[in-house]
Amino acid sequence: MSISGTQKKTPCHRVLVVDDEPHATHVLGKLLRRHGYIAAEENDPTKAVHIASRFQPDAVLLDVRMAWKDGYEVAADFASDKFLRGVPIIFITGFPAEAAESPMTAPLLVKPFQIEDLLVCLEESIAGNPRRSPAEAAAV
Repeated sequence: MSISGTQKKTPCHRVLVVDDEPHATHVLGKLLRRHGYIAAEENDPTKAVHIASRFQPDAVLLDVRMAWKDGYEVAADFASDKFLRGVPIIFITGFPAEAAESPMTAPLLVKPFQIEDLLVCLEESIAGNPRRSPAEAAAV
């Protein structure tokens, strides 16, 4: 459902959801697909860059607090990868204090959030950063 309340399908943007809670990735993936996105889900943050390299997302939803590696470390991995450094990241957290303390300039949504807020954030992030081809990324 779009913000206006009518059914809306977005133009097949690809979103990678990374959270160490399988239920969270499943729910977010299902909601994104319902709104026309192509969603991939990953529960192991140490595999996020590898999965993203194969999936080529237009945006990433990235939980801040995860086992093995936190979201900021995963974001740093994306930033150091020449093919993924331009992919917009939207952080998600269940801890409101993290929103005020975030060292990142990327958007941060506090769980539970409204799906409409997530969709607006995704649309703005993707519109402001169209996906580059691997050849364009390699030229950077």
